[in-house]
Amino acid sequence: MSNALLFGVDTIALLKDPLSAFGRHAGKLPNIVRASCPIYCVPEIDEMLMTNRDNIFTLNKEVDILCSNQSDGIITNLIGHNMMRHYGADPHRERKIISLTLSNKTVQTDWAKQFKAATQKILTGLARKSTADLLKDFAILISGEALNAITDLTQMIRQNMDRLSQEVIDCRANYTGDPELAAPFNYCTASSDAHNSDGIAGWLKGDNISIIVQQRAGLSNAQQHADAKLTIAGVQNDLRDAVAGTLWAILERNTVLEAIHPATLSYLQGFQEFTPWISPIGMSPRQIAKPYHYNGVDFVKDTRAFLVFSFAKRGETYFVGQNQFDPWRDKSKSIHFGTDLHFCAGAWASGALIVKVALPMIIDAFPSMRLNRFVEFNGWAFRGPLKVHVTW
Repeated sequence: MSNALLFGVDTIALLKDPLSAFGRHAGKLPNIVRASCPIYCVPEIDEMLMTNRDNIFTLNKEVDILCSNQSDGIITNLIGHNMMRHYGADPHRERKIISLTLSNKTVQTDWAKQFKAATQKILTGLARKSTADLLKDFAILISGEALNAITDLTQMIRQNMDRLSQEVIDCRANYTGDPELAAPFNYCTASSDAHNSDGIAGWLKGDNISIIVQQRAGLSNAQQHADAKLTIAGVQNDLRDAVAGTLWAILERNTVLEAIHPATLSYLQGFQEFTPWISPIGMSPRQIAKPYHYNGVDFVKDTRAFLVFSFAKRGETYFVGQNQFDPWRDKSKSIHFGTDLHFCAGAWASGALIVKVALPMIIDAFPSMRLNRFVEFNGWAFRGPLKVHVTW
């Protein structure tokens, strides 16, 4: 049994406001412990939580200790053995296979043009209106179009991609074991596999460099299906929530919006501030592969640990006034795209879509756009706005 400090967490409050829940929780610890090693066990979810930026930065690289190879993990049971949940003899193998698809060069020469064309089409439709929900009417659409492009799953409509992504999110965070949450996922995963299989022979020719084609060149059917579902689930929700959330953060603050318009503040600064600040991907699970002792805490083999990025990305050691949205702050210590083997494979694609396409194109198209309702966020494993109502 671990000697980590034991505290209870209100799982309902965790969904509504995880930072406050974790903050109140960590605040019970003596300052010296909180600053040096905020690692503690939460019985409600049967997990060890790690919330310190430096601890996560260090241990996230120690894959022989905190391992992603979870043969009976929730995500593995849902979509199959995927690239995020095993390492094997060559831990970088599956990333290498899709590296051509997601490289900075490919993003700039191929995907960026398609991102811009799709976004312009969406904005043309929005121009007929004077109000919108940026989540439903823009962010979901643009993330779906981006996924269609880079995966080549063009026959899978955006609504089904978003539904699959949401079902994975709901099931992924089901650490209380609610059996009803898993039921709707079966339809979505079957739909993804069917679309993935249809026409695959036609894709395996020419100069197609989509993720699906690259994966088919070196993976088994089971691996490729699992990684396709992982790509849809991860990219759709992360892009969707980052686009809608960053727009909300900019529009809610006149000083930020006024700085964006004359370009004294970049969209990159806004995006890089939002992703650590709200953190669309709030945590990542690991399996403790062997007994280990770190900063006075015993890690017990075969137990689970959560790396809580949503709290670590606001650590007071590096980020003064961490509860405020401040796009001018120094973000050099931020780990919003992960680290090492766990660095986001789609970082170039998401950066291009959000920073160079989505944010500037919609704000340029509707310079008078303003929020017209309160925006509520939900979730802790994955977190994003429920609606972002605007008018112009």
